[in-house]
Amino acid sequence: SRNGDIVFSNLSFIIPKNGKLIRGLYLIPFREIKKPRPKAALLLQVDAGGVEWAPNGKEILYGTDWGIFHFDIRTKEVSHITKDGIFAAFSPDGEKIAFSTTLLRNTDIYIMDADGEIVRRLTRHPAEDLFPVWGPDGRWIVFYSKWEENYDIYAIDVAGINRRRLTDHPAKDREPTWVPVGFFPISPTAETQTTLWGELKQSVRN
Repeated sequence: SRNGDIVFSNLSFIIPKNGKLIRGLYLIPFREIKKPRPKAALLLQVDAGGVEWAPNGKEILYGTDWGIFHFDIRTKEVSHITKDGIFAAFSPDGEKIAFSTTLLRNTDIYIMDADGEIVRRLTRHPAEDLFPVWGPDGRWIVFYSKWEENYDIYAIDVAGINRRRLTDHPAKDREPTWVPVGFFPISPTAETQTTLWGELKQSVRN
């Protein structure tokens, strides 16, 4: 989160706790990060995926087989946002939520107010539009679109008018993100803690 905390789910693996196997949402507070063995606290016992922080660092969205849920870390209150959505994300101001859904059979991107009122449907075509990610200014959303075996990255403005295809090749382009210009160097410097993917593969291979 912007506060430096980490939240994660163990949907794909199980963490033993007191001799029991508990699936859920876990929090590693910022104060634990630099410890040799950071402690993760169980926030909520649930089969969750697609965990996303709110900009204020105090609320999260997560998905289950029953849809999208909102969880307030301070009050522990859980709200069911929509039963049909997946891959939800807060807007930069925390006022809106973008998500994929099959409300009208096709998998499209929708935007709703954070209180659960649907604002607008952004995409309308046979492809599956998934994993929406807000731009830093809140004016654009990027996502990937699956049509048969092709996966490509698209961008669309929040009015749903201007749609741009960003990739067009045989590779499967999925799960986009926004990175500020100049934020990550190509090669690590003395001040950055970076492991290049190529180096990591070489070390695993060796």
